[in-house]
Amino acid sequence: MKNQSINRDLFDYQNKYRTLPFEFHQAYLRRQEILKIIKNIKPSFWTEVGCGMKPLFLDYQSSKLATVIEPADLFYTNLERLKGLNPHIKTQLLNYNIEDINTMHHFEKSQDLVIISALLHEVKNSNRILESAIKLGDNKTKYIFTVPNAYSIHRQLAERLGIINSIYQLSKQQNSLQQKKVYCMESLNKELQENGFMVEKIKTIILKPFTHDQMQKILDKNILTKEQIYAFSQMNDIFPNAGSEILAVATLNH
Repeated sequence: MKNQSINRDLFDYQNKYRTLPFEFHQAYLRRQEILKIIKNIKPSFWTEVGCGMKPLFLDYQSSKLATVIEPADLFYTNLERLKGLNPHIKTQLLNYNIEDINTMHHFEKSQDLVIISALLHEVKNSNRILESAIKLGDNKTKYIFTVPNAYSIHRQLAERLGIINSIYQLSKQQNSLQQKKVYCMESLNKELQENGFMVEKIKTIILKPFTHDQMQKILDKNILTKEQIYAFSQMNDIFPNAGSEILAVATLNH
């Protein structure tokens, strides 16, 4: 059943995701980081696993075939609409969970790039997703992963204030979105290695000092402008381990 993915209620998730405060900005900033890597790799055949409301193929159109795997029906309906509006982009849309994909049927070629962004922390058994992702690639394939960072400055602040007992504790918003765990760079690196990947680069991105709700209020009350918040988000060189998310680039460890 497409609306139940590894212990997730996708119908509930997609409706809550659309109304999250500040997530539009967080998703935009994450997207820019991923696009930098895509444009450097220049993939001919590539796959995005879970696209939310805006697939990456809209901003990278220089490929022979872009595939999107999207199990959530609301997101998939929007994906079909965007495909119809952009017939010049060669795309393949799959309304499945990645673990249910018949690789031999849907993929004639190994992918140059596979993007699994903002997903691993949302499922109980992320090993199943990683096992399925391996089948899409070969020893030349690059993989991009992003997950929230336990050591984000806003989580460290919450721990010091006693709002959470540990930086690894799930927040109210994370529980609402059915998220299962919080990674640090070390634990993400370890999980990827244990599942057959070799991490080439790992870093934190998007410096964010407060929660999504607080960041949205800062914008709404004109305390800071969007431009100021975006500029601050890029200051990871000052706090290299404290970005709100982790980004890893990996290959298969064959």
